[in-house]
Parts: sequence; C-alpha cells; structure tokens
Amino acid sequence: MFPFVHRIVAELARLANRQGDAAVDFEQQVRTLAEASLPGVRERLSGDVNAMLRSEARGYVRARARRVVRTEAERQFAGSTPRFDQLVERAIEHLTQRVTRELMTQPATIPVRHVA
Repeated sequence: MFPFVHRIVAELARLANRQGDAAVDFEQQVRTLAEASLPGVRERLSGDVNAMLRSEARGYVRARARRVVRTEAERQFAGSTPRFDQLVERAIEHLTQRVTRELMTQPATIPVRHVA
C-alpha cells in the first residue's frame, strides 16, 4: 500500500477517536448538569403532579425544569461550551424522563374519608 494512504487512514482514525471522546464528554456534561439541577427541579414540583397522567406529568416536569437547568448550566458552563443550548435541552430531557419515571413508580396515595 502507498505510504500516504497509511497516513490518511491513521489521521481519519485519530479524528474519529477524538469525535468519540467529545461525544462522551458531552454526555458526561449532560449527566452532570442534570444531577446538579435535580434538587431544584424537585423543589419546584407541586403535589398535584402525583394526580396527573404520565403525559401531563412529563410536560409539567419539563416546563418546571427549564429555568432551573438553564440557571445551573449558566453557572457551570458559562461560555465554556459551544453547544450550550443543546446541552440544556438534553439535560432537561434527561431530567424529565428520570423525574417522571420516579413519580410514576411511587405508590398512589388515596385519601380515606371517615364517616362520622
């Protein structure tokens, strides 16, 4: 094989590896942001969310998470990532799935009425 082909193949492999590392780093940033935002998101949810259908709860959690995640992202990553908006959206989606799953696995509480 020609020597320049080896160099091209090696360079392509190096670039592919770097892109893979960048994807891993981005996913780690998403998880870090979601974890840091989780307490604030839980704090913003009202007790009414337990009575909602899954799709309603998902939309409610997503809406309540947006400000918390954006504020946390600005604190952690201000100007350090070119994909800021994508990072925020992915973290919101990650949180929405996690919190909705947690809410739906909690046992429902049914108030008991006492007859006097």
